[in-house]
Amino acid sequence: MKTDELGGTLYIPAVFSSMFGLSLDTKTPLLKSERVISRASIRALNLIRSAIEASDESPSEVFSTVGTEQEVFIIDRDLYNKRPDLMITGRTLFGCKPPKGQDLAEHYWGHMPMRVVKAFESIQSKMYEFGVPVATIHNEVAPAQFEIAPSFERASVSSDHNMLLMQVMEEECERKDLALLLHEKPFANVNGSGKHTNWSLATNTGENLLYPGENPNPKSNIQFLFFLAAFLKAADEHSDILRTYVAVPGNEFRLGGMEAPPAIISVFLGDHLENLVKEIIEDTPATQSNALRKLLDLGVVSLPQLKQDSSDRNRTSPMAFTGNRFEFRAVGSSQNPAGPITAMNAIMSSSLNEMCEELEKSIAAGMDKKLAIDIMIRETLKKHVKITYGGDCYEQVCYS
Repeated sequence: MKTDELGGTLYIPAVFSSMFGLSLDTKTPLLKSERVISRASIRALNLIRSAIEASDESPSEVFSTVGTEQEVFIIDRDLYNKRPDLMITGRTLFGCKPPKGQDLAEHYWGHMPMRVVKAFESIQSKMYEFGVPVATIHNEVAPAQFEIAPSFERASVSSDHNMLLMQVMEEECERKDLALLLHEKPFANVNGSGKHTNWSLATNTGENLLYPGENPNPKSNIQFLFFLAAFLKAADEHSDILRTYVAVPGNEFRLGGMEAPPAIISVFLGDHLENLVKEIIEDTPATQSNALRKLLDLGVVSLPQLKQDSSDRNRTSPMAFTGNRFEFRAVGSSQNPAGPITAMNAIMSSSLNEMCEELEKSIAAGMDKKLAIDIMIRETLKKHVKITYGGDCYEQVCYS
């Protein structure tokens, strides 16, 4: 229920389809993909759990979870009203380079302007009224650029909440005499805005299927490795689908250009997972050095040792593994995340089903279940490891 000075409007969640059953929205395909990914994941889990003789409760449902990192530009409305190019197209088409850029990261590490703080306080309060908890709010790299992220939720719910968030942000900023810019590249020569879409798979028993485990070496986590291999297969065979789903007009100005994920899809795993995949492919013994998260010793007695982050901190990868999920960074700021999420669910489902079909044939032919799964993981990784890239996507070597 949204209220205003004229009364209120009741908004009811709905899907839209034609009289022939054709989907006319983005929500229906997303819900369909949720059903498909659940079936494919349960099929894979049943095979894996029977092979390792798991005794704990088997899940009856698997669903994708998503956390969206919404990046935006916020500027004073009187300045916005003086730029017809910005008002009409969503981006500046002429003008001089600003005197202050992002070279020294002054905005990223600086204080958030109080007028923007008050706007975010109003946005956060309004989202709480709608039952949507906001996890983080902070400055982003470019001047006047900011980020806000609700908590992780079931994908279909997260998608709805992100669309609601964008609407609330526009309304609340206007009330504060500010203008919210959702165009991916409103200003030249500074970072554009994206919507990092953190995607994972969870069971109704509370398990994250992309969590490697606390074991210093996740090589023993056959379930994680199976789903990791399936994702690399999906991203490699269907990178064109992922690319298509982020090819909205505004995003074409942002992708690449030395400041955003490149237009070519690749997957970042991090040094530890890269070494682990190499060991599996080469069938060599696991090493202790492959612990997913090493301890960071600051050399100060009064400070504790911290777990070192193994994710892609330079943010140049379009698809990165970040601890227990894959972060699809190429999604545009103005996009409805339902489309990209549907694509990830669909390609992962296809990959899992193809792997399960081959496994079932091998087992029916008399092969030991555990051996069949080990071979499937190794051969899948060997075939699709080429989709991974662990370097800086903007190093000169990438263009030579």
